Amino acid sequence: MKWLIIDDDTRIYDNKYRYINIGDCVQGFAIETLLLQMGVSQSDIIYTTKQKIKNYEGEPAVYPVNFFMYDGEDIVYPDNVKPVFLGLSLARRHAGLTQPQIAYLKKHAPIGCRDITTYEFISSFGIPAYFYGCVTMTLPTRVDCVGDTVFIVDAPKALLPHIPADLLARAEYVHQEFTEDYAYFTNGAYQYTKDIFNKYNEKAELVITSRLHCAIPCMAAGIPVILARDYVSYTFDFLHNIMPVYYPETFDTIDWNPQPVVNNAHKEMMKMIAISRLKSCYENNFDVVSPKYSISTARASIKTFEQQMEQRFCNNDKVQYMVWGMNGLAEEVCAHINAHYPNFEMIGAVDTYAHNRHMLKLEKKLNGIDITDVSTIKNNPNALVIVTFNLTTTALQYLEKINRKEKDFLLIAEPYLSNAEVIK
Repeated sequence: MKWLIIDDDTRIYDNKYRYINIGDCVQGFAIETLLLQMGVSQSDIIYTTKQKIKNYEGEPAVYPVNFFMYDGEDIVYPDNVKPVFLGLSLARRHAGLTQPQIAYLKKHAPIGCRDITTYEFISSFGIPAYFYGCVTMTLPTRVDCVGDTVFIVDAPKALLPHIPADLLARAEYVHQEFTEDYAYFTNGAYQYTKDIFNKYNEKAELVITSRLHCAIPCMAAGIPVILARDYVSYTFDFLHNIMPVYYPETFDTIDWNPQPVVNNAHKEMMKMIAISRLKSCYENNFDVVSPKYSISTARASIKTFEQQMEQRFCNNDKVQYMVWGMNGLAEEVCAHINAHYPNFEMIGAVDTYAHNRHMLKLEKKLNGIDITDVSTIKNNPNALVIVTFNLTTTALQYLEKINRKEKDFLLIAEPYLSNAEVIK
């Protein structure tokens, strides 16, 4: 029995690197780390590419999947390749899934999804799925490393005026995308990726990046990270529940001395789920055991919301409100208000990723109200805003930036624990 790992997703042209993103390599590295922790022999691991797996003819092999797949990229593999979908992310899903793909995913369910948007899309076909996040969150925490280098990894140019001079003075700039000659990576892209992340672990005081697969592995290692983006992308949606994600309108509010994100229990839960699924597939002769796994991102229960409503409102109060965050908790919030607060009027359903929902033909209404983007909050200054996703620095800063006072919003969820709270 073998194990397949993607160690290089390079697009090669005329024996040269046409394009490579080492973020793809670090996902393979994270899976390799899990397999070695499981006791898998190095000799049983086959390092390959996504292209070669399509034509794999070797002995039966388990393929842990934690990758971004483009439109037109087939999800169906040869019979001797048994995928375990740990963290699948699908691009431009408005093209839909074919019936063979739907049948294949159901056969290998449950499907772990790397982002919430993919989870909602997969589930819409009746395919058993769960939101997992990215396997790179399971990478080990660094030990006894106190660095003094600031690594700036593909940070937006618009961020430059906001970066303090003392950080720029000791900064080292790194890129994760390349269109270079094949010989650029002396020992290959996979080894280059290991080397650069080992360098972060040993020397980083701070990492400033726009890259998903720089931010997550560094966060997992216990390195302070500032994640700054030019634009909103659904592939980052789950990170808003874990760490601040800054955009141009909030660059001036960045905390330039962030603490490492501490959530070892969450990391261990992700490791347990991944290892359990991989072992199940291996030990049961490729029959994937399908428990209903679910990673909670610390969303508060409806009970917390009910208590807050009782403290702040009477049943006959007349209030216009909107819900920010399209999830199961949002539906429960609406149901509770409909049942107990007859004079409350819902005027907005807000989702940071509203554009993606419309493009992908996902549910477009909540409680009969069209789902729109965050501009709805700004355009309705007198409405109560009920936030149903995890409280992150970014969300709170947006509310403060548009001059919303504490009485103007209701925050149900709690943030993740950080070193700052531990010290307190």
